[in-house]
Amino acid sequence: METPPAATSPGPTPARVAEARAVLLGALARSLAGLDPDRTVLLLSGGLDTAAIAGLAPLVGFRFRHAVTVAADAVVEPAVAHDDADTDAEARRRQRQQLDLPYAVAVAQACGIAHHEVVRVATPRAELFDGANLAATVGGLQSFDPMELRGGAAVTRAFTHMLFGSGAATADTMEAGGEPAPAARRATRPRFDAFVTGDAADELFAGYSFLHGLAADKLAEWTARTARNMTFSAGRLLRAAVATGLAMAESGEVDGTAATAAAEWEGVRVVQPFVDDAVRAFALTCARDEVIGLGPVSTVEFAAGGNSGGKNDELALLTTTTTTADTGFKHGKLILRLAAPEAGSSQWRAKVPLETGSGVTPIAAVFAKEWEGAAREGALETAKARVWEEDGVVIRDAEHLHYYTEFRRQFCTDTTSEGSGAGNSTSAAADVRPAVPGSVAWRGRAGRTRAWTCKRVRFGGDPCIRCGFELERPDQYFCVVCGAWPARESGPPS
Repeated sequence: METPPAATSPGPTPARVAEARAVLLGALARSLAGLDPDRTVLLLSGGLDTAAIAGLAPLVGFRFRHAVTVAADAVVEPAVAHDDADTDAEARRRQRQQLDLPYAVAVAQACGIAHHEVVRVATPRAELFDGANLAATVGGLQSFDPMELRGGAAVTRAFTHMLFGSGAATADTMEAGGEPAPAARRATRPRFDAFVTGDAADELFAGYSFLHGLAADKLAEWTARTARNMTFSAGRLLRAAVATGLAMAESGEVDGTAATAAAEWEGVRVVQPFVDDAVRAFALTCARDEVIGLGPVSTVEFAAGGNSGGKNDELALLTTTTTTADTGFKHGKLILRLAAPEAGSSQWRAKVPLETGSGVTPIAAVFAKEWEGAAREGALETAKARVWEEDGVVIRDAEHLHYYTEFRRQFCTDTTSEGSGAGNSTSAAADVRPAVPGSVAWRGRAGRTRAWTCKRVRFGGDPCIRCGFELERPDQYFCVVCGAWPARESGPPS
């Protein structure tokens, strides 16, 4: 790969880039200390964050031997052209350039990751968004927010596959030399006990595009607030995946039993190097033009020209990287990009959400298609109205309804007598439905109460206006349970 052009000025000074590099190496040394490379997995998206971890780790004495990437067959709908000059083929090519798989393969090859498992998802609707995988994801996140669940479902699949070999029939493994490894695996004990993620880099170093237009003072406020309050879903999804796998062991779907395996599961954990205290502290010292700035863009494609065939031999193909000479693209995480040239072909990859990179974003269109036609569309509106009438929850579309149905199945209990429900129960003396979502008290049809067993309280002192579940903080305007924005009638501050 040719040497990419540097980011344009002003940007961080060389001294600040060197400081950032030292902070990253220190965080990696602390995070990876004591881990066994044979029992540690990198959740490899091929984005800047995980590529930097893979590339820098050998400098602190750790070399990844295992990584996993989830790749759904993503391009299922005609692409929308970006402008009048775009052909459909060109727009589809741009869509493919957002997918993680070629970037992840390039990183694995460059970093010498001997066992790179690619979990192929030929039918995302059935494999990720139904059955045990959806149940584990909804249960782990305690949410029915589509934005959170799309990416979360892919992460759950990665965990269950690596721990238990779940779904192994659709998984390819690139061994050293490019030979696919046997896919079928069954475990009587955890195959791995540590999973490394790139969580927190986007939050601390302005990785999200919606932050790029903020003034310096507003960005500093957002970063400081986020650094104090940020939490990530990987740990919860790992625990849910473990529970799913142990249930599979009990039912005989995988070898072994929960009794023999359970003693070994307590040590299974998620490792997040960017959450390191020193990284947080350094991020709070960064000026706006140190984290947001112009630079080139790298794209990676398979040398054979595509990534939708799902064939094992595709993983042995070299990838080709093209880096634009134009340095006019606005990036976040600028100082990290400059501090980690070991990220290689992903150093200047444009940021894409997890759901986009894993290929599951089109699932919204799949759910919408299931309700096409006048009769079905009428049935959808009836179902949405029934949820509002019976539960006081605003449902936005078919995908939202599907996730809410699973959420309700897991966490809502109907009881036939006053106060007999367990958990987070809403009760009142009469049948009172909210005039608007999020009203102070709600009761279902006469003589019936709802008992919600999820962690978050419903209709407490500060509920979301769309679902009634409690918001975490006075300065929170996004509901993590239903995905409402804004979740307050006042809306977010300007």
